[in-house]
Amino acid sequence: MLTSLDACRHCRLTLREDPRDPFTFPMHAQRYNAVAGWHAWTPPTQQQILARMRARREVELAARAGRRPRVLP
Repeated sequence: MLTSLDACRHCRLTLREDPRDPFTFPMHAQRYNAVAGWHAWTPPTQQQILARMRARREVELAARAGRRPRVLP
């Protein structure tokens, strides 16, 4: 499963169960991560968003070509 574009910078969880609906249950309140420790949802960096977009594109292109996607960071 690919990470959502707007997932947390530290733990890759989305802010809400359905990001389009502000009234859904929050998925990310306080979470623990070995690097960040206890943290609230933090927006991803522009570099993280770009990397996630590239990963999605690679999976899409691989599916069209009938091959496995290359390993992504």
